Amino acid sequence: MPIDLGGSTGASGIHVIAYNNLLRHLGLPTGTVQSNDVMQQLAVVDEAVGERFHADMLRIDAVTFVRARFSYPLFDGLDVEFPTELDLSRFDDGGWVPRHASGKRYLKPPGGLYFDAEDTRGWYGFGMPMTDEALGERSRNARELHQSTDYALTAGFRSAACCRDNSADRTDASGQVLQYLNRSMYDLYTGEFKAARGLSRLARQKRDRDKWEIQE
Repeated sequence: MPIDLGGSTGASGIHVIAYNNLLRHLGLPTGTVQSNDVMQQLAVVDEAVGERFHADMLRIDAVTFVRARFSYPLFDGLDVEFPTELDLSRFDDGGWVPRHASGKRYLKPPGGLYFDAEDTRGWYGFGMPMTDEALGERSRNARELHQSTDYALTAGFRSAACCRDNSADRTDASGQVLQYLNRSMYDLYTGEFKAARGLSRLARQKRDRDKWEIQE
């Protein structure tokens, strides 16, 4: 039975507060937790913790290998680090509101555990451009992990590229969203390496779709 702790989708993740408590229980350093998910506040699971629970899955997406981190004191006694700088404001009552580059606002009320879109629609993405260079770097990183570890690798590029709503598949602040990537997860098979080929096919489909929409 494969063990998954935040290695595939958000459904297998752990909230930053719960993860900080887990670190304390394991006798590991606490007080700062990394997250690649503004809205759900899911923690990036450290390698030591993954090994402790014999995790079999490892996720690769647009922000997995980003080394720069920006820290914010979103919870009492806990700083959360994100891969990009947030346009974040704090209310006098203790609530938080980040403003996305698209203009959308996301609210975390006092004592709240998550951020919700102010208009109840959309997903906060980091606006990482899916360029050929970026995809090539992800491919090289994934290939190295595939060759040097026993993890089952999965890749998803849903909210990292865009601020998602009903129209964000086509347009967002970066203008470089690949349609349907925000709802996709790709298996990186242990045999033939298929991820880069699958992403290239989706990119071609997106370009063809854009041409068709313009002509229409």
